[in-house]
Amino acid sequence: MENSKNDEWKKLIDYFRSKNGSFANFLKATVTKPAYSIVIVSNLAIFLIPGMDLKEHSISFLWIYLMQSILIGVVHVFKMFTYKFALPTRADDWKSPVALGVFFIFHYGFFHFIYSVFVPASMANWNIVLQGASIFAFTLLLNTIRHYKKENSGKYNANDFMFLPYLRIFPIHIAIILGSFLAAMVGNYLPVFIVLAVLKTLMELALEYLQSLGVSMAEMSDRGLIGK
Repeated sequence: MENSKNDEWKKLIDYFRSKNGSFANFLKATVTKPAYSIVIVSNLAIFLIPGMDLKEHSISFLWIYLMQSILIGVVHVFKMFTYKFALPTRADDWKSPVALGVFFIFHYGFFHFIYSVFVPASMANWNIVLQGASIFAFTLLLNTIRHYKKENSGKYNANDFMFLPYLRIFPIHIAIILGSFLAAMVGNYLPVFIVLAVLKTLMELALEYLQSLGVSMAEMSDRGLIGK
């Protein structure tokens, strides 16, 4: 069993190496490429919003992350409705990107509705939330422009493309879930949210790097690297 797991990890590592991926290249990218600097600066900027007191505005802090996730979803729906996609290649693929976009609205929206129940909007300071959301909206706009030619090239399978936001929002939702529980348990919001912001930033940098390598979930699944 252990040998089998080791073989799976070796195949996964070999796959990333075939894409010229390495930890050294990742570190180099974080300090030399503007896209990574944008991720770091946008996450740090949240702590510099005027009047941001993490103990008083903990719900607002979480709503900033939640708004980032919602904005990602809204932009992705626009892409699903307007971008060019490759023809379906698998028997169980949905044929219409628009139909996929409608399904995405309900699926993605359902999870955000649940989060909004546990992170009450009425307890947030919306002046602070909107300032934070504006920071992430700006970075999202930059990323959309930067990836436009690649994503709208007609090479993406719409079924695979639909799942891209779930990877992007994973670190956001980890921060929301852990932040809600840990802040309540610890009672000291500043260390908790700093740790969460660092983890979220690192995960977003890693996802940016994977996207730059051209890592494809569909390709990984076809090679038997995931989905077992």
